[in-house]
Amino acid sequence: MPEKKVFTCPSREEILKSIESLMRERGFDDPISESSKLEVNLGLDSLGRIELFMGLEEIYDLDITDSDIDPFGGGITIGNVINIVIADIEKKNQKPLP
Repeated sequence: MPEKKVFTCPSREEILKSIESLMRERGFDDPISESSKLEVNLGLDSLGRIELFMGLEEIYDLDITDSDIDPFGGGITIGNVINIVIADIEKKNQKPLP
């Protein structure tokens, strides 16, 4: 049976801090909470959302797909983003090493 590599899942707070850091790079300094909506509260358009997810993919070595994001539409919140990151890490932990 192939060996599995286990990826440590960061806490919700750690992921939130990463999101805050990525948003600061975009010049956004207002407080961010899990209920903050990407479009309404953070002012992210589709390109901004893509850049946010690409930043999180780079930080956590993820592969977030459109199908992970699509169910939320324009009402996606930071809490949803954190759930997507955690779910992607959990998916990676279920895959055997090549």
